[in-house]
This record gives sequence, structure tokens and C-alpha cells, in this order.
Amino acid sequence: MAMENWRRVFIVTVGFLEALIFSGCLFGWTSLVHILQQEGVYSYLCEANSSDSHGSKTFSTNIKNDTSHFLTNDADSSFLSSEPTVEFQFVFEDDQNDIQIDTIDDVRLPCDNQIKQLSLIYTMAGIMYGLTAVGVGFALDYLGLWFTRFLASILMTTGFILLAFTSKDGSWFLWPALNLIALGTNQLRLSSFQFANLFPQRRSTIILAYSAGYSISTVVFLVVQVNLKYLQYNVQSH
Repeated sequence: MAMENWRRVFIVTVGFLEALIFSGCLFGWTSLVHILQQEGVYSYLCEANSSDSHGSKTFSTNIKNDTSHFLTNDADSSFLSSEPTVEFQFVFEDDQNDIQIDTIDDVRLPCDNQIKQLSLIYTMAGIMYGLTAVGVGFALDYLGLWFTRFLASILMTTGFILLAFTSKDGSWFLWPALNLIALGTNQLRLSSFQFANLFPQRRSTIILAYSAGYSISTVVFLVVQVNLKYLQYNVQSH
């Protein structure tokens, strides 16, 4: 019995939406890592090199360039000390060449140890994303399309839930979160290519559309980052 045309169109459309939202979102890492750093994930790796001063947050950084042009005659000379830890401040210069210094308590500067840890997690997730292909082929041949996609959905959903719970105090959630997202999203992407068989005469078009959706999905975390900044701005303005 042939499948109704509307059902075939619906299945192919769902497959495209999956590709557009999930399939390659892992590779929007540049935006995601910024969110993680601002949330303080693995920031405890920097605590050995950071300190608090006058109730303001300070950050570990190395001053390599001449910073004297940021300071007035009354500026604290400790800013130019040899200590690697400084108070993070935004410096603005008005039209009268007066220096105004605003301390931002919400900003966190990453340190080398934090960056290395986050990079390691992303590298392992990227490897897991590629290794999935062999397992997906086996699952499609021996376990079927339904089971393969059901397993992919479970892995991906679990990964996003763990990512939602990733925080400064729960940094370790990021390890299973990214790896499960990598396993689930690639498995879902590869299995969705089977939907192209519903329209044999349009098979190549459907596969290429899914591939385009895969590329576009890298902006998902960028959209999340922009929306988070917008929400934070609204909260602070009120």
C-alpha cells in the first residue's frame, strides 16, 4: 500500500527541520564557548590565579603592552605592577580627553587552563561526531530506521538537558552533554537521508537540501547567544 503524498511531504519536511536546527549545531562552538565562559564553566581552574580587591571581581591576565596611556596622574600605580592579576575595567575617553573608568562585575575573562579544558571537550565531541557514521550504518542495516532515529533522539535530548544544567558548580556536565549531542545529532542527520527515498525522482534535491540545513544549523548557538545578551540587557535596564 502506497503512502499518502501528504505524509511523505510531512516526513521530508520534518527531516529538513531537524537538519536545520540540530544536525550541525555542535560546530557553532565559537558562540557556545562564549556563553560557557560567561556562565563560569570551569572557571575554578582560574581561581588559583585570581583574587578579589575592594569587593570587585578581578581576573587573571597578562599585561604585555604599555598600558600607561590608560592612566591619569592620579591613577593607581599598582595597575602597572608586575603581578599578573589586575582588576578588569572598561576605559572610555570623552571629547574633553577626561578618563572615565567603569568596572564591570559581570564579565569573566577566561584563563589558559579554562580555555584548554573547553577546547579538549570540544575536540573529543568532534571526534565522537565523526565516529558515529560507522555505527549509524550498522544500525540502519540491522536494526532499522525507526530504532536508529529513536536512539538518536534519546541521545540528543539527554545531551541538551545536561547542557542546560551545565554551570559553574556543575562544569563536569559539559563532558557528557557535548558528546551525547555529537552522537545524537549526527546519527539523526545520517538516518534522515533515508527520507529521500520517499521521492525517488527528487532524491538528490532532498539530500542536498538536508546538507544545506546542516551547514545553516551552526548558527543555532549564535542565536542563543544573541538572545541571552538581549535578555540580560533588558534585565539590567529595569
